[in-house]
Amino acid sequence: MLPHPGAVTGTAVADGEEFGDYRWVTPVRAADMLGISTRELYRLIDIGELPAYRIAEEVKLLADDV
Repeated sequence: MLPHPGAVTGTAVADGEEFGDYRWVTPVRAADMLGISTRELYRLIDIGELPAYRIAEEVKLLADDV
């Protein structure tokens, strides 16, 4: 089970790294995948259109959500 978006967890994962059954990406990589700026990506996260998770002080997104 995933933590709720915005939750803080204790395990760091690298960009594109698989952790459990999930593959995580950084906001920069996610923005690149979507063809938008990182500013626009953070706007989508802020308004709840795109879930993001805080993992060990870093924001990560599930590749499948992007």
